[in-house]
Amino acid sequence: AYEKTLRRVKAIGAEKITFTNYVHFSNFKNAEIDGPDKAAVSEADLKFVVTKAREQNLKVILYLNLAPGKEKVSWEIPSASWLGTLIHNWEPFVLDQATIAEETGIYAIMINHFDYQPNIKGFEDAYQNEMLTLLQKIRNVYSGKILIMIEPMSGADLGKLDTLLKQVDGFIYTPFANILQYESDKTVSIGRLKTQYLNGFAGLGRDFGKYGKPIYFRILIQSHKESLEKGWIEDGFCKARGSDPCYQKNLEVDFSVQAIAYEAIMEAIKQVNGNYFTVGGVDSYGYGFTDVIMPDISQPQISHSIRNKPAESIVKEWFK
Repeated sequence: AYEKTLRRVKAIGAEKITFTNYVHFSNFKNAEIDGPDKAAVSEADLKFVVTKAREQNLKVILYLNLAPGKEKVSWEIPSASWLGTLIHNWEPFVLDQATIAEETGIYAIMINHFDYQPNIKGFEDAYQNEMLTLLQKIRNVYSGKILIMIEPMSGADLGKLDTLLKQVDGFIYTPFANILQYESDKTVSIGRLKTQYLNGFAGLGRDFGKYGKPIYFRILIQSHKESLEKGWIEDGFCKARGSDPCYQKNLEVDFSVQAIAYEAIMEAIKQVNGNYFTVGGVDSYGYGFTDVIMPDISQPQISHSIRNKPAESIVKEWFK
């Protein structure tokens, strides 16, 4: 399934893929994280992933993720010392992945994580100090590019993160999926959405453009009717809501919403590239190894994946 996906990705004109590996919390209260031996993707499988990508002349960017697992997590950082412990306990997994990345020639690796990514406002000093230490340790074992996801810095004092932002090689940015949530006009049109995206990119350029680092866009746009209003919903497995054991099955599938949003965001990215900042890449994120179409098995028809959907042809035109 993975090799078929690579061929399809290559066929739409991609130059790189992103691949995500992750670990879980083992004890949230004590900021304890599973070790590298419990990573979702083993060392052997990760090497397979990279080898097959490179056979297709596709470079690999390795995203890293920290999942709550069975732990009940808080989205508020308890204390600066807790945050320091979290980053310290995150270190073994990152260094393990960086070592594999060096051995296999991975193009870039992410230093922080998503899924669990609380806002660090108020804890900038602790975050920068710990992340700079981690950054140097990664540099000691890995010679490729090191990227940082900037979502946790929303609203934070970037002046207190200045040294860290200067020392990484690029930023990963996820445009808002719920771009119309707070708008009175919910019209889904290219012009309307492009204006919304451009407004967000202006702020992005104001805050991060001065660092002269490339920005990698991680696009998450689902294919159901309310995706631009409600944003991300779980599309990999059923979630209960009230008495409904799988509320996602009742969402109205709408491939056109995804396609229109992709065209709008691509036009907006082209317009700002080289003005507010330099675009390092555009990542159509959200693929599983396969897309099962039957809703009684899974919910890929509402997923972020553009595979076999109209948005795929739009991306192909842009990637040309």
